[in-house]
Amino acid sequence: MKKLLGLTLILLVALAAGLTSCKSSQSNIPVGVYELPADENFDVDAAPGHLVIIDFNATWCGPCRQFTPVFEQASRTFEGKVQFVSVDVDKHPELAAKLQISSIPAILFINPDGQKDWHIGLMTQAQFDQAINDALK
Repeated sequence: MKKLLGLTLILLVALAAGLTSCKSSQSNIPVGVYELPADENFDVDAAPGHLVIIDFNATWCGPCRQFTPVFEQASRTFEGKVQFVSVDVDKHPELAAKLQISSIPAILFINPDGQKDWHIGLMTQAQFDQAINDALK
């Protein structure tokens, strides 16, 4: 009986440890840059509960193409802390109009509480990383 009770206790402790480690390693923040498909929408008015950064761009925009590797590198640097979304304004003209985007690249920071901050124009990696660190504080 004592042996069975001891094995049960060990099993319960192992199970609890396993559940705890699984829970702490899971994150609801997507990894990498998510390119919003033309047939999908993104609710910029919802409070996401974590930092979301949206790069509004276009394939024909030179500064946008220059910013793409900066955005992608940041998605690796801040993996698990920030959700990165890329939106082509030509595929999402309604969203661009709703947000009154008139210049690109336009970077929208949506804070966990839903507050929005904008940066318009090209940023270096150092400038972008600093902006993200400031937003995470």
